[in-house]
Amino acid sequence: MRQELNKINVTMLSVLEALYATRKTTLAAERLHLAQPSISVYLKQLRALTGDELFIRTPRGLEPTAFCHAYAKQVSEMLDRLQSLASMRNAVFDPATMAAQFSVVIPFVKGRMLFEELSLNLVKKFPLLKADMINLGEQQALQQVEEGMADIYIGLVSEKVDKQFSSVKLFKTELVVLCSDKNPHFKKGIIGRMEYLDTPHIKATASFAPSLLDAKFRREGLLQKTLVSVPDIWAEIELLQETDYLLLIDRNDVGFLKDNARFRVLKTDFDIPQFDLHMVWHARRDADAAHQWYRGYISDVCRRYAGA
Repeated sequence: MRQELNKINVTMLSVLEALYATRKTTLAAERLHLAQPSISVYLKQLRALTGDELFIRTPRGLEPTAFCHAYAKQVSEMLDRLQSLASMRNAVFDPATMAAQFSVVIPFVKGRMLFEELSLNLVKKFPLLKADMINLGEQQALQQVEEGMADIYIGLVSEKVDKQFSSVKLFKTELVVLCSDKNPHFKKGIIGRMEYLDTPHIKATASFAPSLLDAKFRREGLLQKTLVSVPDIWAEIELLQETDYLLLIDRNDVGFLKDNARFRVLKTDFDIPQFDLHMVWHARRDADAAHQWYRGYISDVCRRYAGA
């Protein structure tokens, strides 16, 4: 029997969350549409339950204790779970008649293909839907998903994700080496390992920190000596066509190049590492009908491209 649960109710937890967010009893009362004395009563009950002061009064307002910081995080996650439970229905999302907006973190690898299929083509098929695409590193992306700022992260994962997240493997990368007609290897159509390592390489990056892709290539002994960072794949192509640099690019993205004759995929006398891309979302969205539908849409797109 879970006797301790009798001491807790949802309003009490909501009061803690509101106090933690506003730092003032008056503002917490306004947010929850409660009388201010009720806030004080619930706070007294919370203090008795936890054995901690939770908030210290200061001239600036209520200052959370160290225990409160940790406790409030768990309370917020619990309320998210309860909200998800309360809204669970055996519902079916119809993208043709229902509006929805999604925010997705996509990798530079396969970025152009994913942007077109998961955002532009989505809106063409279903005008009531919208999907924003952003690029972040793995840790930033997972933080955005955890905080509800992003719905889905698609990309490399360094290890098994925390239990608060759900994930599925989508497909492997199809990385190839691309150069422009300014590169001496353009005519030969092939490049060796040492030549590859000595030639400057262009990469799109969301930060100056080494990416998971960099780390994996370093372990394979294939991280080039010179990496020139640019903000996105369009900048990669623009710089590539003006230099003798190399670019690791997804094979599907090569088909998007407008002036294909100026670029060439080089054969290599070594294997290019390939990696699994995963779709990751917060577990609280598992049963969300619109979210479920969009995850299925993403999986269908990726299966289609993986089999192309």
